[in-house]
Amino acid sequence: MIGVTVSGGRAARDSHIGGSEYARSAARPLVYIADQDVYCKYELYMTTATHPGGSLKLNPPLPVGGDVDVFVLTESGDAVVYVADQHTADRFELFVVTLAAPAAAVKLSAPLGIGRDVREFALGPDDRTIVYRADHDANDVWELYAVDIRHPAEAVKLSAPLADGEHVRGGYFISADGTKVFYRSGRDEDGAGEGLVVDIDAPRVARPVNISFAAEGDGAHGRSSLALAGRQVAARPSSPSGARMRCAHSQHAHRSMR
Repeated sequence: MIGVTVSGGRAARDSHIGGSEYARSAARPLVYIADQDVYCKYELYMTTATHPGGSLKLNPPLPVGGDVDVFVLTESGDAVVYVADQHTADRFELFVVTLAAPAAAVKLSAPLGIGRDVREFALGPDDRTIVYRADHDANDVWELYAVDIRHPAEAVKLSAPLADGEHVRGGYFISADGTKVFYRSGRDEDGAGEGLVVDIDAPRVARPVNISFAAEGDGAHGRSSLALAGRQVAARPSSPSGARMRCAHSQHAHRSMR
């Protein structure tokens, strides 16, 4: 099992849940990723602490080689947003599924070409706006897009036009009021880059901003000098995914023992 989230958006850490807290959360659905049905095929499941051993798969059937890589439960606890190569192996896209209608997932990201992917995403405080980073328009040119969960596949590019060789970096975040996105652009992942802010209602018109960001890939919030705390970015690792790397290592070890 890779991760567990309790409905309502809180992480479930068994060693830190006291008796009364456990009683309050026991009936809430728990969502997790695991290779439960097929070895090294990671899928999305739901269960409750009051029915241990019983679970329900949330994602529809995946192609050969397909996996669910990362997910976030909405604050309301009604739906799960996730990244998976659900339709085509190695083409990672953004989906949403409601807990009330398992396996009826809807694709949120705009159509992607061959070799294109959604890298990560962030949920807005309204549980409707999703900001994600993808190379929609040019392979390996990463830009920011926004989509309303009520209008799937109608994504709008948020980030300002990029100079040749530039891309939007990871570690972006949505402001606490849900109106802005803070991000960096630059020529490589390791440099400082330029801090920018764009209004979600005024896409592609970004303004420079003096802001510090959390380290990329650590799943942390960004932080600004204005104390605007953004929503967490759910990031998947660069291909191959962590799950697939673990499977490849396990399979290699198994072969070595023969």
